[in-house]
Amino acid sequence: MPYTPSWSAGMTYRFFSLNSADLNDDVERFRETINTYESNNWRVYSKRLYGRLIAPLATAIAGKEHLTIVPHAALHYLPFNALGDTDNTMLIERHTIRLLPSASVLKFLNKPSNPTQNLLVFGNPDRDDAPDLPGAESEARAVAQLWDGARVILQGEATESLLKKSASAFRYIHLASHGQFRPDNPMQSQMLLSADNDNDGDLTVSEIYDLNLNADLVILSACQTGLGDVKNGDDVVGLNRGFLYAGAKSIVASLWEVPDNPTKDLMVSFYGNLRTMDMRTAMQIAQISTYKKYKHPLMWAAFQMTGGV
Repeated sequence: MPYTPSWSAGMTYRFFSLNSADLNDDVERFRETINTYESNNWRVYSKRLYGRLIAPLATAIAGKEHLTIVPHAALHYLPFNALGDTDNTMLIERHTIRLLPSASVLKFLNKPSNPTQNLLVFGNPDRDDAPDLPGAESEARAVAQLWDGARVILQGEATESLLKKSASAFRYIHLASHGQFRPDNPMQSQMLLSADNDNDGDLTVSEIYDLNLNADLVILSACQTGLGDVKNGDDVVGLNRGFLYAGAKSIVASLWEVPDNPTKDLMVSFYGNLRTMDMRTAMQIAQISTYKKYKHPLMWAAFQMTGGV
């Protein structure tokens, strides 16, 4: 029996056939060229992937402000915001972009919430097994200064225990720390926080599932936090899904190691925009401004917005 989505009533669908031959290779090469900062070869694959994935439906999405993308397989690792047309206009310059890791997360999104406080910021937790992050601490301080009443927790005070106790009270949660993706065991992917007598500081996906969040947004300002292991067709298990399951409506996370100064610029711009804009537009404008300053996608395109927004 054909499957008819429950949200299909009154909607018009258009279907486009895309060529998937060697698509995984193009995504991999695009990411490789992005990681070569001294080169502009990324533009070759940016345009190639735009031509394969976006150009066939460009007429259908022309003039549309918002795009929602549910990636499949290797496309979970593709920075759609950095796909460029023949005029080198990035996709993020034409549309806001939000992702969904799979259709199955929809039931977790847009539930009523009742946060009592605005912004919680963790920065540069103390770790014996990871380098100090002065850039993350500077970012945390700068972000917190943009919001009256923001609570900023730094270094040894930024414990896993404190996050577990306090996170449910906040509308926005910003974690500027190390992140680790475990492709061999994605449920053990983790955010690295400070340890204390009660917790080891390794906030794993399995522990995140046990949180009870009221957050409109969680930002994981760390390296490779947006990665996950592709399971069950198009379902991604990773930090994103963990925080969505725990009650966060939206997540911003990264696809690769992110440099300090561009990340700080992006986040400060985003939080400044968020005071007067919706989240999608706030991130779009922040990424455009960071792109204009730094140009190379290594510096600005890692962060992806996922969830209900």
